[in-house]
Amino acid sequence: LRFGPGGAMAIFSHSNDINADGIPDLIARFPNLDAGIACGDTTASLTGSTESGDRLSGRDAVDTSRCN
Repeated sequence: LRFGPGGAMAIFSHSNDINADGIPDLIARFPNLDAGIACGDTTASLTGSTESGDRLSGRDAVDTSRCN
């Protein structure tokens, strides 16, 4: 997995059923500075591939309002 314009690699990941649907959800953490998200950015992307090689990507809103 890679996150943000800087392409940060996950430093920790595990799965847990966060939404209680019976399916494990992936939880990943990324180093803030490596992600390259800047003050004023409104979206960030996540890219990667599954163990079988299928590519995945997604984009969602980020909140940089507490950025200094």
